[in-house]
Amino acid sequence: MRNRLVLLPFLAVLGLMPVTATMAAAGKYYAPPQQCKTSFLVSDSASKQLFSGAFQEATGSFHYDEGSYALSRLRFAIDARSLQASPPSLIRSAEMFAITQHPEISFISDVPVTLKDGAGAIKGTLTLRGKSQAATFDATLAKAETRGTGAGGQLRLTLSGKVKREAYGMTVDPTPEQPETGLGDTVSLTLEMQAIAP
Repeated sequence: MRNRLVLLPFLAVLGLMPVTATMAAAGKYYAPPQQCKTSFLVSDSASKQLFSGAFQEATGSFHYDEGSYALSRLRFAIDARSLQASPPSLIRSAEMFAITQHPEISFISDVPVTLKDGAGAIKGTLTLRGKSQAATFDATLAKAETRGTGAGGQLRLTLSGKVKREAYGMTVDPTPEQPETGLGDTVSLTLEMQAIAP
């Protein structure tokens, strides 16, 4: 409940609050926190393992026109403080994402993209550690097989992309056990939402 309350002011700013019937008529889909998943992956040459974790609190929305297969007005917001990872990845992840100083991570795109075959590239702005930069995510869109979810059903949107740690200042202080130099510069991000059209 605490994390959900923390998210509300940020979501209101991004326009991610639950949709109304009028919004649904315009083709808007909304994904509540329980229907969003986010994860990240970084290679670590020092330990020869994958450095990974996930965020448990996120929400998103987008507009979709089934006639033209056009997706637009995409919003995805993450509460960085909901980070989950196994030790020692948890400490290093919290430092890398600076979750205390910058608790919000977001991806916003207002550029319409056609997903006629259920796939495409979405260009937008990724804000991470307080820095906003252009980013491109590969997207797949498919109908979710569910029941009783409203007249519009549900759509599953998955976004996959890679960003450079250096570009966002995602540094990690070295330790004797895990030197920072062994951490790869590329961070793979996966954002998933199962969105509802009431």
